[in-house]
Amino acid sequence: MRRKEWLERLYGDDYMEKDGLSFALSEYEVDRSWELHGHDFYELEFVLAGDAYQRINGVDMPLIPGRLYVLTPVDAHHVLVHPNERLRLINVKFSEEWIDEEVWQLLIARNGPLAALPAGDAQARFLGELRRMQAELAGQRRGRRLAIRYTLNRLLLDLLREMDDASGSPAVGGTDAAHAGEPEQQMKKRCLAYVHRHYREPVTLQQAASSVNLSANYFSEKFHEWVGQPFRLYVLKLRLAYADKLVRCSVLPITDIAYESGFNSLPYFIRAYKQHYGLSPSRVRKNGGDGTERKE
Repeated sequence: MRRKEWLERLYGDDYMEKDGLSFALSEYEVDRSWELHGHDFYELEFVLAGDAYQRINGVDMPLIPGRLYVLTPVDAHHVLVHPNERLRLINVKFSEEWIDEEVWQLLIARNGPLAALPAGDAQARFLGELRRMQAELAGQRRGRRLAIRYTLNRLLLDLLREMDDASGSPAVGGTDAAHAGEPEQQMKKRCLAYVHRHYREPVTLQQAASSVNLSANYFSEKFHEWVGQPFRLYVLKLRLAYADKLVRCSVLPITDIAYESGFNSLPYFIRAYKQHYGLSPSRVRKNGGDGTERKE
């Protein structure tokens, strides 16, 4: 039974279970706006035609032909379609199991929206990759799942490179180590995927340890080694980051944001938020979401 949600949340089980792939690709038109919501899956979209805009975690983004972007399970966004407009999209929904370890590390290392506006040959290349996945999904050729996986990961990596080219400052992150495919790296990925999927729930260290079949004590040591900080602090920072997005880009009451983000005490949430961001959530919202003090 799903718990009560204050933020509308879409679930992969309702969208991605065709042929047992946990993957879906569709091309369709959007002629209405979507209120603020999130997903428990990843979503990649490529704009084919139309004119609209969306706000991802409080950052406005025009949705115009050629725009390519990725939404993760920790993102909240809404879409505004202009009157008498239709937005035509290619939409890909997938779970984290489709993302290779090294690509996943690069994705979570980026700050801000995962988006680019490629032009010319680059735009055609992205569209070609999407069409290939579309054809693979529709067919039953040998190695279909493998072809989709390789194509998706190449597309995600090319998106990150396109972002680097646009910013002029390549990001440093992820893992290029020769041992990325070793069992411990897979264990780390499964652990982090579990935590990122459940941090808004009352997840415990014991539950996370069980997800990778380790004892709580040993898991605690390994987790600190993997991410450089204790399990409890890592979960707290995830909750605070998610809460901060809702504070800045939604009109949800602060109390609802606290519980939606995984906190079971409003005073504790406010205290932790202020300690981390320097201002209370209500003050950040009052200042317009940028944290800058303004005169009354």
